[in-house]
Amino acid sequence: MHAPSKISANRNVAYYPPNMDGRDFVVGDVHGHFTELERLLAWVDFEPLRDRCFLAGDLVDRGPESERVVEFLNQPWCIAVRGNHDQWCVEAAQGKASSTHLRFGGAWFYGCSSSEQTEIGNALADLPIAIETSTRSGERIGIVHAECTLASWPEFLQALSGESPEQDAELHASEAIWSRYRFSESDSIVISGVTRIYVGHNVTPIAVRLGNTCYMDTGASTEGGYLSLADISCPGQVHSMSTDGDFSAMTLPLY
Repeated sequence: MHAPSKISANRNVAYYPPNMDGRDFVVGDVHGHFTELERLLAWVDFEPLRDRCFLAGDLVDRGPESERVVEFLNQPWCIAVRGNHDQWCVEAAQGKASSTHLRFGGAWFYGCSSSEQTEIGNALADLPIAIETSTRSGERIGIVHAECTLASWPEFLQALSGESPEQDAELHASEAIWSRYRFSESDSIVISGVTRIYVGHNVTPIAVRLGNTCYMDTGASTEGGYLSLADISCPGQVHSMSTDGDFSAMTLPLY
């Protein structure tokens, strides 16, 4: 049977129940390296009918196969949050093209036909800003592209979903896919109300942890970089693969 599907969502937040049948993985910024993603999943013996793969945003741009993004998002096992590069494509499909996007890896999108741009933009627009799931043992897991903007994960989700009258949902959504504050400040705060948060956005040589936030973008589209995958149920286990096809594994202290 297929892994459990989304049980509730609004514009910015999606919740997924524990995967009682298989394993859950989180992958850092793919940036169009979908063949590498397939090889990395094969490396961990990924089972599409039982396992789930959560992507931490920036599925497109820079890499060679960004046009495959819809193919992957149509798979029931592939679940993603929206990153800033994904958002650029959403806006471009809506007629708000950015010259900055073009400079930072978006040329492939403007080479697509109008219908292809619409299809890709719609698929990426459907992605939530944040995802929450849990392990079978009850650990609460968060996934967001750049960072959790508040010191409390539940309050962050309330802000994103518009349930907090004191908070600007659009501002929090923008910061959640763009901000580099916590990373640049080496902020090791432990976000309350969640066991671990997986993010991408900030390129690191290896996956690193600050507080209970794990940074998973190991630079798949940079020279010498890797695409990295973490096993949510074995939180210290991280697998990486270079675009040259070299595999590696490491243990990361993640509570």
